[in-house]
Amino acid sequence: MVDALGCRINHVCRLLADGVLKGRDQPPVVAPKCSTTGSLFQVVIECGGCCQLSESPHYIKSGERYKVNEVSGVGARWPRTALLASMTLIQLVWLGAAWLTGAAASWWKFPPLIVYTATVGFVIIALPTTLELKLTQLRQRLAARPWLALLVLSLVVLVVGLIYASYQRPWPAERRSFTAAKFILDNGLVQFFDSYADFRWLGNQHPPLMVLLDALVLRTFGVELMVMRLTGLAFSIGLLLVAYLLGCELYDRRVGLLAAFFVPTFPLFFRLGPAAMTDVPVTFFFLLSLLLVARLRPSPTYPLDLAAGLAIGLGLVSKYTMVMIYPVLLTWFVASKRLRTVKRYLIVVVLTSLGLASVWLAFDYFNGI
Repeated sequence: MVDALGCRINHVCRLLADGVLKGRDQPPVVAPKCSTTGSLFQVVIECGGCCQLSESPHYIKSGERYKVNEVSGVGARWPRTALLASMTLIQLVWLGAAWLTGAAASWWKFPPLIVYTATVGFVIIALPTTLELKLTQLRQRLAARPWLALLVLSLVVLVVGLIYASYQRPWPAERRSFTAAKFILDNGLVQFFDSYADFRWLGNQHPPLMVLLDALVLRTFGVELMVMRLTGLAFSIGLLLVAYLLGCELYDRRVGLLAAFFVPTFPLFFRLGPAAMTDVPVTFFFLLSLLLVARLRPSPTYPLDLAAGLAIGLGLVSKYTMVMIYPVLLTWFVASKRLRTVKRYLIVVVLTSLGLASVWLAFDYFNGI
């Protein structure tokens, strides 16, 4: 058994060495020789000059000897196990408190959710080391092919989103948006804007961009709520791509992939994403604006200014909370000490975005909305 494990880890070590050193200007490297010393969980890797292996989170550097952290014994796993156990316990306490206090009307949903949380927590904590190594290899392969990883993630979001879009109950905001979009189809844009103040939910709270887009989609593909929900799902998939690009722009490709994979972990992502609402579209425009403005820092150009201003403006006429982008950008450039360098470009961004939004705000003002 020990010999079998040693051979397997030897194979993993060779793959890791090839993957880490591929494409780098390194001298020829002798393939690592793995040997078991003492016990099943004490594996030492002899790496002749493979100093780059220290970049892998599964290895600890010690001169020219590297020790597999995840299989070096119970002690090396303890910090991670304690963290996962604490997270599971906090979730269980929160669910139990909500169940016992009657904080939610659907109390009968809590027992199976508590069982599910405890089961998943135990499975993750007890995950075998060999499986962790295989998952690490998979993660490294996906990191080497980011667009393939994004494609797989997008397909998962598409399939799960279609299920939610098909079966979830309509939100109150969806019904109102569908009514307003159908009104445009039946009566035209002129009548819609003349009656805009009569749509109390819409007139007092939301700008018209998403309703106009929904009406266009309904006219093209059919008057069904499901059609509007597909628009929200498209924005959800676009959000993954923008999150990846923003992470790459600010840090590196690995951070970009992590950002894209973390987006669907938001608890309401699959409830709000495939829904005819404004939350996901305004988030998409918010991140797109950050991405375009981030590209101003190394090489500011006026076309990029106009694109960033247009993205912010579209966000403002999607949902008014997009206005929070301005303090975020100001704080960002002040903290990075680049405000003086890009000040005139940021002025163009602000004027472009406010110019687009002011058209709608002027209409609001003169029509008493």
